[in-house]
Amino acid sequence: IQLLDDMMSTYRPVASEAGGAHGYNAHCVINDELHAHSGPHGREFIDVMVTSTKSRKQPLVMDFSTAGFDTETVGYTRYQYACNVRDGIVRDGRCLPIVYEPAEGVDWRSDEAIRAGNPSLGEAVQFDDIVDDRKKATREACYESAYRRFSLNQWVEQADRWIPMAQWDGCPKLDANAVRALNGSRAWGGLDLSVSDD
Repeated sequence: IQLLDDMMSTYRPVASEAGGAHGYNAHCVINDELHAHSGPHGREFIDVMVTSTKSRKQPLVMDFSTAGFDTETVGYTRYQYACNVRDGIVRDGRCLPIVYEPAEGVDWRSDEAIRAGNPSLGEAVQFDDIVDDRKKATREACYESAYRRFSLNQWVEQADRWIPMAQWDGCPKLDANAVRALNGSRAWGGLDLSVSDD
């Protein structure tokens, strides 16, 4: 806790537990790594902190985050809202969205994607280091999601993958005739019965 002498104010970190966040009268709220605030408790915590600024004349709420893989998080909801404001779909003069990510359709394996997702390229992160990570992501499908999230700031469909989506999408769809043709053959199959996690 740090006392700001001239204003008799303090700033402090607040653990991301909604129950412990009630009762604040915040002037400035800085939400860090929103992609990690998952489930209803994560959403409630962010809502509690944001609404704690309502009695202030000029409150400031800042959201920071790398991309995630869970589109059910408050982080993804706020990311989508920021993109809608940025793209002119939603008009909100109180929201200043700054989103660093490759544009839709840019190949994640390109240098253009690296430049778009890294505003501090050459300062905090080096181009050659990211290229090394990209090489690993193209060799190892299980690393692709991590590379795209942390090096390009792209939201992805899952935390890890063992087969690239282009290969998965290229697989033939099995109909009844295709299944009958497998009769007597050795085959492997998979079935996803989960609601949120495999």
